[in-house]
Amino acid sequence: MPASAFAHDHLLPDSFAQTPEFIHFCNQVSRHWNINLSSYSPQRIARHLRTMMRRAHVQTLSQLLLTLRRDPQLADDFVERFTINVTRFFRDPHLFAQLEELLRDNDFYRNCSTIWSAACSLGMEPYSIAMIMHELAPRGHWSIHATDIDEGALAAASQGTYSAADVEPVPRRYLQRHFTRTPTGRYSISPALKSRVNFYPLDLLDPRGRQPRNCDLILCRNVVIYFTPAAKAAVFRLLARCLRPGGLLFVGATERITDIASLGLEPVRPFFYKKRDAP
Repeated sequence: MPASAFAHDHLLPDSFAQTPEFIHFCNQVSRHWNINLSSYSPQRIARHLRTMMRRAHVQTLSQLLLTLRRDPQLADDFVERFTINVTRFFRDPHLFAQLEELLRDNDFYRNCSTIWSAACSLGMEPYSIAMIMHELAPRGHWSIHATDIDEGALAAASQGTYSAADVEPVPRRYLQRHFTRTPTGRYSISPALKSRVNFYPLDLLDPRGRQPRNCDLILCRNVVIYFTPAAKAAVFRLLARCLRPGGLLFVGATERITDIASLGLEPVRPFFYKKRDAP
């Protein structure tokens, strides 16, 4: 392949992020696919754009945009690259064990009625917390808001059917209690658990979104690591506003909230924060 085929390899973040071509590309991506590229880290944007340009055999962002409009499959792949769908049941099991301890502490779960799984992807996270809550309060008046920017992932999540490999991390007692094996060898989540989870689209970076309010527990894990510092701060401000006083925020195992005091949060354990009670 001629060297010119990879001419776009010189497009480093500091060389293209503020060019008119890139700004136009971002505007069109936001318009057509509702993805705000300016909120992602420049390194991540550059890496994925290089990959997409190679696949499309183009050398400019304008050419890539034209190709994305003409090729629905390539456009779907592009959207998937910028909507994070890496997930699994009980991701970081030791942290989910700590979450269960916190829910049991002083019977917190008894007053835990509104739960939000932000950026829920394919549904493994909200169903994981649903299993824990069903164990603690099977007749409780709790429900889970499960949101994501990727409507394709939400459609799959709402079906609640997973492969044998997908359900491997699920503890056996939960697997036996909450899943049914289908004739095709897949596993379907129980209707009782499904009824507790409400899936709907939401962009964490869009302040006009329909975020759940007065949440007792929010899980937002392994998402903001891909965002710029400004976007991270905006998301954490949003999550703090959506927590009720005394509510818990559970973040990813590689994530930290640095300016917790200004958000009205205090650390409970690593990766767990509590919203301070009103004075």
